[in-house]
Amino acid sequence: MKKQIPFIAIVVVLVACGFVNEPPTRTVATVAGSEAPSTRTVIDTVMPPTGVPLTSTVTPSPAPSATPTLTPTNTPFVTPTPDPNLNVKDEVYNDQFNGKSGWLWTFKDDVAEFGAVDGELRAKANNRGWRYSLRFDKTFTDVQMRVIAKVNQCGDTDEYGLAFRGNEKPKDQYNMYIFKLNCTGAARVEMLEGTSSRNSTTLINWQANAAIQKGANAQNTMTIWMNKDQFNFYVNDKYIFSLQNAAYPEGYFGFYINDRSTGSASFTFTNLVLKAIKP
Repeated sequence: MKKQIPFIAIVVVLVACGFVNEPPTRTVATVAGSEAPSTRTVIDTVMPPTGVPLTSTVTPSPAPSATPTLTPTNTPFVTPTPDPNLNVKDEVYNDQFNGKSGWLWTFKDDVAEFGAVDGELRAKANNRGWRYSLRFDKTFTDVQMRVIAKVNQCGDTDEYGLAFRGNEKPKDQYNMYIFKLNCTGAARVEMLEGTSSRNSTTLINWQANAAIQKGANAQNTMTIWMNKDQFNFYVNDKYIFSLQNAAYPEGYFGFYINDRSTGSASFTFTNLVLKAIKP
């Protein structure tokens, strides 16, 4: 695969295959709404005084009442939501898909086609399978990446999303992270190593979330906050989950679709914006 000059988009053609769902030990994931372990409250019990007065007649003292036993209760604790705008600074890239960014994302084969038309990136399946389209002439490290994704037609298992920190190490072997949604309202993150889906690793498996709109005509704003090995993911400005992974420190970015149903899935992306993250 050769890199092209601006205004020519090249997409790596991959064979559609299933993914291997084996999270690596180097990845730490956090899901929204996690609870901490329960706490226990301890109450000191005061014992009644011992002994009675020394008199000729001893009147029995009333028996002390039993001290009630308190049952420990769970104290819910929700992990604080990471701020999607933490240390977010100036805009470093903006693509309105009108050609002014210097990249048209144009590609077509028997599985899918991509192209920037009338202010939107159109991504359409021509068959069952998956494809991604990357911009090769720009790389980024620590950024907030944000795009609006609209579903035009899809089955429940069809997928769409963002590719980020892509690289060619070794040459012509494309590696990247993929943050994707499916049409049932769930999100997932994978790490692709090489040119086959058999070499992909699931970092966070499908997590349903009420913030994700479902089905045809759904519109979801996808946001990734990435700083070094820390990644936070949001949909429609709601926190979904986080992970730590240091495999790919920088790289290309782009778009991903996967038709797992009828071969007619269709999506559009608008208003892609990247902003620098600087402590």
